[in-house]
Amino acid sequence: MNERFKHFLLKEALVMNEFEKDVQSKRHDLFDAGFGFIFSFLFFMIIFFIGVIFDAIN
Repeated sequence: MNERFKHFLLKEALVMNEFEKDVQSKRHDLFDAGFGFIFSFLFFMIIFFIGVIFDAIN
């Protein structure tokens, strides 16, 4: 590697993105993804069982 490229990499490593300095939520994204999956699964399961109940009534 040449010196100019090394200097560029070092400079980029030290400069933070402005959004990384003040994050809105420090929670891990895995928790949010898990909650989204569970709630959407429960929602569609409820809709399905409502359809099954109406089909059984008729």
